[in-house]
Amino acid sequence: MDTKRIGLNAARNLVMKITGIFSYGLLSASITLSLFTFYHYPMSADSWLHVGLGRFILENRSIPIHSSISYKIVNPSLEFITHSWLSDTILYIAVQSSVYTAVFLVLTPLLGLTLFFINRLFPKQIDTTLRNLLLSFCCLIMLQFWRLHPFIFATPLLLAIVIAYKNIRISNTLSNWIALPIFLVLFANFSGGIIL
Repeated sequence: MDTKRIGLNAARNLVMKITGIFSYGLLSASITLSLFTFYHYPMSADSWLHVGLGRFILENRSIPIHSSISYKIVNPSLEFITHSWLSDTILYIAVQSSVYTAVFLVLTPLLGLTLFFINRLFPKQIDTTLRNLLLSFCCLIMLQFWRLHPFIFATPLLLAIVIAYKNIRISNTLSNWIALPIFLVLFANFSGGIIL
């Protein structure tokens, strides 16, 4: 009877080790696939507009309004507004040497930061294997929209806002209350609007 139980425990431990190794392999493959995709498809159709807006902001030292970039007169509801002036400027600076340098300097660290924040949001009780599988799933979802675009700044900032709020709910300390408005102002300037 005891040898049967020992054999079952050994088999269960072996399956757990294989599953853990598989989850690390899947996470590594997902991150590698993400980086491969970033380097082969770094720009979306809208990315060049944002790079151009970043150039306009740096050259003119002002945030463009509709009349400064278009000669077409439109209704007030259709006027162009630059909601992502700070990320446009950073994208323009990053693309100066090459698009691939921008991928290395902007996309790759933001992917790592996003995965770090997602990992922080998981409860501590989650098994490492499940955590790796969920992070792999997040990488595969991000492949759909992760390009040199202002949206890439929004994801880690929104996750930072959620983590700051979660920390406020857990421990009501002054540092958590200070972090939340800082992240909100950063989010507004990177992708949400114009707050200086």
